[in-house]
Amino acid sequence: MAHLDDEILSAVRDGEQAAPDHLASCADCRSRLEELDRVAAFVAAPPEPPSSGHRDTHVAAALAAWDQRAVTPLRPRSRPPAWLGAAAAVLIVGAGVALLVNSLGGSSRVVHEAAVNAPTTAAGGRVALSDGARGVAPVAAPGEDFGSQNNVDIVMAQVRDRLSSSLASSPSAAALGPAQPTDCPASGPGRLVLRGTVDFDGNAAQVLAYQVGPPAGIRIDIKAAAGCSLLASRTT
Repeated sequence: MAHLDDEILSAVRDGEQAAPDHLASCADCRSRLEELDRVAAFVAAPPEPPSSGHRDTHVAAALAAWDQRAVTPLRPRSRPPAWLGAAAAVLIVGAGVALLVNSLGGSSRVVHEAAVNAPTTAAGGRVALSDGARGVAPVAAPGEDFGSQNNVDIVMAQVRDRLSSSLASSPSAAALGPAQPTDCPASGPGRLVLRGTVDFDGNAAQVLAYQVGPPAGIRIDIKAAAGCSLLASRTT
């Protein structure tokens, strides 16, 4: 004889279904229904509070375990050595200088112009112009090569660098060497103090630098090697 399953018995217990006729004639199913009643009553009943002695025993055991736990003391943080801070400061300053030089195209125009415009004498290894004014020196060797550039300000910085490093005593056309048939004519203002070559923005070109006023003023003309047309010019 098939017995009623727990789902049907639970529905009978909850009043969701009428008791089948089988329940009246089957002692096993009635016993199972009584077990379900006891479980439901146990679940619905509020929990009994623990006795004071039981609670105190557990609290005392927890406190004892806390007191006996292994505690590892924290080590004090050591101060970094003084040299570490100094090294960090040097790195920061070096990075700042590198960024400044980079932003000026690899040459610091400010440094170049300060060096060029300083009072100079021939005895001091720099140049004193004949009129006593501060100025620039001519390049001792002709045919300066300025490499490949696409910014006239970078070429100007290089020109000032070459001029400030010269040890010539006074500007003279002879220091530039004899003019070559392929040289573009020096048609700029002032005295020609440097002539060179550059690959300017993909064009073979010549650089002509002139000394102009005010004292230490420089003008450069960048002319195409073929035809001598003016590609760029800058005066500082």
